[in-house]
Amino acid sequence: TITVNPIDRISGITAVICSEGSFNITLSSVTNTIPTGTQYYWGAPSITSSLTWSATQAQPGASAVSGTLSNTSNTIQTATYTVNSTLSNGCTNSSPFTVVVTVNPVPTITNMTATSCEGTLFTVSPVQTTNGTVPVGNFYSWGAPSVTGGITGGATISDASSLTGNLSNPTSSIQTATYLVVPRTSTALGSCTGATFTVNVGIFPNAVVNALTATRCSGISFSISPVDNTNGIIP
Repeated sequence: TITVNPIDRISGITAVICSEGSFNITLSSVTNTIPTGTQYYWGAPSITSSLTWSATQAQPGASAVSGTLSNTSNTIQTATYTVNSTLSNGCTNSSPFTVVVTVNPVPTITNMTATSCEGTLFTVSPVQTTNGTVPVGNFYSWGAPSVTGGITGGATISDASSLTGNLSNPTSSIQTATYLVVPRTSTALGSCTGATFTVNVGIFPNAVVNALTATRCSGISFSISPVDNTNGIIP
């Protein structure tokens, strides 16, 4: 009687994660031939640019293929692992297989500032490198800003292509509105959510001067200086 032990036959293994995310692939015998008790080990992956990875599995012992990958670019990158297996039945002639992990970028945007005049639409659009890691096609969401000086006009917005607003400043000096903005990549880049960043917008006031009157004798010069609060809003 000859007993023929099986070897594993594994192919077509892929995963998709966001940068800084982990993957854990438990291989299924439904789509591959995997004898019970198979263990795996792998070295450093072959990568495209701008990827770093967690420690490798140098010795047999893992029941799943796992790791953590960081993509510091603003585009999709990939890591290809060559995985070896050991079988509890003693067979050593299984072929290595590959695991290809797609790592989508995550927006990492620095805090930003802007200024605008009261009643004027402002737009703040993060720029790659200048403002951090900014994948193409980002969406931005924010709540009503925290404000000084009674600024009004703030609103809650979801999934906008840039931060926009139109605020009113009822005072005679510059006031600020601070937005907490959550960035998210497009569906094509995995809809990965980045850390919240702030946008501080300084709103300059408009002059609002009430009608003024004065009385002088003929031939006498006059000078009228509007006074803040008394004669309106005078920056």
